[in-house]
Amino acid sequence: NYKYCVVLSPTRELARQTLEDRAKRIYSDSTYFKLVDSEGSRDITTLRVEISEAVTNNRQIVISSTFRSCDVVLELLPIMSGNIDDLLLIVDEFHDIPKPAVVNSGNIMNRVLISTQRVLYVSATPRCYAMENVDAEGESGSGMSEYLFGDKIYEFSFKRAVELGYICDYQLWLPSVWHTQDNENQLKSLSSELLSDVSGFEKIERDR
Repeated sequence: NYKYCVVLSPTRELARQTLEDRAKRIYSDSTYFKLVDSEGSRDITTLRVEISEAVTNNRQIVISSTFRSCDVVLELLPIMSGNIDDLLLIVDEFHDIPKPAVVNSGNIMNRVLISTQRVLYVSATPRCYAMENVDAEGESGSGMSEYLFGDKIYEFSFKRAVELGYICDYQLWLPSVWHTQDNENQLKSLSSELLSDVSGFEKIERDR
């Protein structure tokens, strides 16, 4: 139960959807909702006034912003930082965080991420592609990765989801793009197996 919540999303559409979802779930006229992006508001002066009034009037605050509008968020966070325990920063789809935001202490988004002690990173595919092999390459600032992301507090794997029946098991086919006389028999065998799988799927669909 945090009084102030700031959610960062990689796209404008996701930022808008997040705010609309929060508005539906929080049934309170006393909550201040604001979308911070090019389609919402980036007027720092107006936002400072509105958020200062919300804080003064003891209102709950929910801000949804895009990654690209972190420059505005950075200006607004000090207004809500009177009590650090009241503020939660949520980074949605955190696997899309750009590499400079993690390794470059001068990056605007990096400054936002380290500006508060309570940050929750959320992703259904928690793999930060831009950061892979950074530690192995020994890049400057690579240690910031572990510092920012911290420890996992919850994980639900594909294997566990299959075991519990939430998703079906699957096979992964990696197509080949070469064709020589030597592997023609292998290709025929693979084609037969694929056609068999498709026929079986079609039969299941008809049976349904």
